[in-house]
Amino acid sequence: MVDFISSVRGDAKPVFNAKGDSADQFMDPIIEGMIMEGSYHIRPACYNISTINPDWPTQCERGNKWTSEAQKMMGGDLGGVSFDTFDNFHRVYSVLPHHLPQVKDDKVCKTKDCQLSGWTVSENYYEKLDLLDTGFVGVSALETKAKMLSRQVLKIHAGNASASFHDYDENKHMCKDINKKALEWALSKASPAALADYNTYGKKLVFGDDNGSMNIGPTWIWTYLSFSDNADKTETTVVAPYMSTPADYWEP
Repeated sequence: MVDFISSVRGDAKPVFNAKGDSADQFMDPIIEGMIMEGSYHIRPACYNISTINPDWPTQCERGNKWTSEAQKMMGGDLGGVSFDTFDNFHRVYSVLPHHLPQVKDDKVCKTKDCQLSGWTVSENYYEKLDLLDTGFVGVSALETKAKMLSRQVLKIHAGNASASFHDYDENKHMCKDINKKALEWALSKASPAALADYNTYGKKLVFGDDNGSMNIGPTWIWTYLSFSDNADKTETTVVAPYMSTPADYWEP
C-alpha cells in the first residue's frame, strides 16, 4: 500500500524492496488496469476549461490511456501516415465550452511519410454506490464515454480526400471490436491462476453489435453500456451505444 501511495505521489524510488512478493504480484495487474483507465480513485480528472488538459501527473489525470489505444484502432491503416494522439478528461455533456476531438492544426498530409497528431475526449463513469466505498461494487469505471475521430476523418487528413463515411464508419462493430481488445488486454495481464479461475468458473464476457447510430448527442450521452446475462448465467453480453457522424456534419 505504501508503495502504491508512493507511485501516486510521483516519488522516484520505491518505499519497500518488495517487488515480486505475493501481494505485489496480486495487485500489479489491478493497478495497471486502473492506471490504463485513468482511474479517478488515483487522481481526480483534470476537467480543465480548455479542451487540452494540463499535463500535471501529480495533481490530476489528463485522460484515459485506453481511449488513445482505441483511437488508433478507430483510425486503422492510414497508408504509412502516423497518428499520435492523447486523451483529455471532460464531461461529455459540456456545452460551453463543447469539448471535441481534433486533428492538430487540421493538418492534411501530402506525402505517405507524414505525421499527424491530435486528441480525444473521455469521461469515466462509476457506479453511484462506489462513492460509499462499501466494497459491494467494483472500483473500476463501469464504462468510458469517448469522443474519437472517425476513420473517414483520419483517412481524409491522411490524404484520401474521397474517403467514404459509408465504407469506413457506417457499421455496428467498431465499439464491439474495441471492447473485445479491452478484454484481451485485461486477460493478458491476469495471473495464470486468475485466468484459470475465469476460464473454469467465470461468467464470460461476450460482445453484441453496437447500439446506434444515435441521431442526437443527448441520446448517446444518456444511453449506457448494457449488460445482459444468458439463461444459465454463464455469459454476459455487453452492448455499446454509439453516435457516428460524417466529415461534412454540421458540427466538425
